[in-house]
Amino acid sequence: MEFPDTLISINSEAFRQCRLLENVKLPKKLTFLGVSAFSDCNLLKQASIPAGVKELHGAFSYCTGLEKAEIEPGVEKIDWFAFKGCDNLKELHIPESVYFIGINGYDSLLSSCVIYGKSGSEAEEFANSYGYSFISSGDSVLGTPVLSRERFNGNCIRVTLNKRCYNAQSYDYVLTQDSKFPTSGKYLFRQNGSMELTQEFNLLDKGTYYVFARSARLLKDGQTEYSPWSKGVKTVVSTQAPKPPTIKSVTVKGKTVTVVLNKTAGATGYNCVLAYGTQKEGMQKLLAPSGIKYNASSTTTKLVFKNVNNGKYKLLVRGYAKQKNGAKVMSKWRARTAKVQVK
Repeated sequence: MEFPDTLISINSEAFRQCRLLENVKLPKKLTFLGVSAFSDCNLLKQASIPAGVKELHGAFSYCTGLEKAEIEPGVEKIDWFAFKGCDNLKELHIPESVYFIGINGYDSLLSSCVIYGKSGSEAEEFANSYGYSFISSGDSVLGTPVLSRERFNGNCIRVTLNKRCYNAQSYDYVLTQDSKFPTSGKYLFRQNGSMELTQEFNLLDKGTYYVFARSARLLKDGQTEYSPWSKGVKTVVSTQAPKPPTIKSVTVKGKTVTVVLNKTAGATGYNCVLAYGTQKEGMQKLLAPSGIKYNASSTTTKLVFKNVNNGKYKLLVRGYAKQKNGAKVMSKWRARTAKVQVK
């Protein structure tokens, strides 16, 4: 059975228990394959899952006649129910792009099934973990990240991997002002072993910055393999954030808390919060409020909280400079040593 080349989605149970299907050719543009889309199609012998279907969720479960399944490079996740009940499955081809296999190896596949894939890939790890025969089509290669970036809030940078790197288990990210970082090794902040495909660097001073990334995986001998560093992504912070304001006075009258700050050079406004506590965020160890209960902002140095419930609160303040495009370049937080008590 052939589908139109323009088809992008097949709903859950769309062809469930169809007794006429012997061969299915899914279109290259397909991006969604619903749960049990072809379940219980007992005459189906071969299936190929196109690259656009990033996650495979049990589409071919209980296809008792299925003998061969080929997953094309680009698919990333296979869930535990993917081939459950496929009692005659002899060949399962898993590409390097698959980084997660949730199949319960003791329950979902028979011992006669052979896993095909690259040596050092998730496919080999899965086969070894559950005692399946594994046939290698060559050594897997650890992919090198390709980054894109955006600047937000004026002085914060977010980088994103254009796609997940083949065979990567984690990523290292570096922020530097040295465009030759891979050679010099000089950096400002570094996040190692991240599982995320994005990374933020916040509250930066005015200047030119570069972000580099590399992928990593653990080898059988316990050593860690790293990809080469990516090309550096350049971004410019054009406005200097003001310094954190100092607190002139705090007055509590009934349920009203009034905070007066000393004016900070370059600040066009101020932000103040009452929180349960403070915390340090990210690899930059930036001071931040924890459990914000009340928030106040003003273009003057006087900020007022009304109808504050009884309790003790941590007071944190910061300033900001507003850019022409409306974006706010925030200063770092400053916390008052003593807590604010409202009775």
